[in-house]
Amino acid sequence: MTTSLSTRQGLLTKVSGKLSTLLEDAQQEATIKVPAEAERRNSYLQGKKLQYENEEECRSKDQRFLYEELSSIYLQMRHKEESVDNVVLQKQLLSKFSERIQRYVLKKKSEQHMEDVRTTDLLLAHVRDFLDTEAEIQRHIGKDIECPVAVPMKVSSLKTKKERSKSFSCFFCNESNHSSPRICTKYTTREERVACGSYLYA
Repeated sequence: MTTSLSTRQGLLTKVSGKLSTLLEDAQQEATIKVPAEAERRNSYLQGKKLQYENEEECRSKDQRFLYEELSSIYLQMRHKEESVDNVVLQKQLLSKFSERIQRYVLKKKSEQHMEDVRTTDLLLAHVRDFLDTEAEIQRHIGKDIECPVAVPMKVSSLKTKKERSKSFSCFFCNESNHSSPRICTKYTTREERVACGSYLYA
């Protein structure tokens, strides 16, 4: 009975020791694994972001190429004096572009007055505006916009500017010593101001 009890205690001690070792190993592995997984996740997300930006840029270039092709066809049709300002052609042209462009053009169309003529030329102009705006946005993404640093003006230049703003010539006698360009001390009456040849009399 005593031997059996001591054997069990020995087994429990061994199991407890192994369990403690396993827990320590698991904790160490988790400590190493969590930063590694976070780094992999960040790397994956960054890769996806770059992939999306590259795809977006490619799509914009494709849409630009499509716009140029369709514009060329439209100009050829107009040169041949074919009917180009009909609803059917406009719908066909618009359907060739991406959904974002279609939404933009339709929004612009809804902002027009009912009496305004909705030409195919105007439709293509809206497409071009969208593409130009997107291209400008892509050029600025990821770039720091440098704001001009305000350079303090010297006191002398401020004084000169202030003095210059106060100096003026009279409308009637061209003197610069009046309190106002329309208050002339030389020609005080209306008749005198008319006689001096100025049309700016008070």
